[in-house]
Amino acid sequence: MRPVAPIAFGLLLFASCSTRVPAASPFGNPDTQQILALVRQAMDIDSRGGLAEHLYVQPPLIVVNGSMRTGWPRFAGVGTGGTTRISEVTAGVNTPTAWAHASYRWVSADGTNTEDGRVTFFLENEGGGWRIKHAHSSTVPPWERR
Repeated sequence: MRPVAPIAFGLLLFASCSTRVPAASPFGNPDTQQILALVRQAMDIDSRGGLAEHLYVQPPLIVVNGSMRTGWPRFAGVGTGGTTRISEVTAGVNTPTAWAHASYRWVSADGTNTEDGRVTFFLENEGGGWRIKHAHSSTVPPWERR
């Protein structure tokens, strides 16, 4: 006879560590769509030198490469002018909060300088709209770049 207790314990442990996957795709969720658009807008405005205060809870907590930042640029590796290209972005919603993560590359206006970065956003739903409460970004070390 096999012992049932270890098997039952294993199944219980597995069930407690797993999470339910929503039936609908997160990209079909209107909140997720709004969050992804907000992330893209924040990154775009930052690469052009703007602060976009309307996108942020005031005051936002911005951390860049481990240091707090209060002014522009708000994201690691972003320099004066240029564009930011997002290579991948994900988001999740657990109302009234949400998160998003993006990998990006900043390219200078003349195309001679580039910098890769990653950013994680924490957002709050304020009055029916999402706002960035915290963003933490860092540059990607050369050995991890694609």
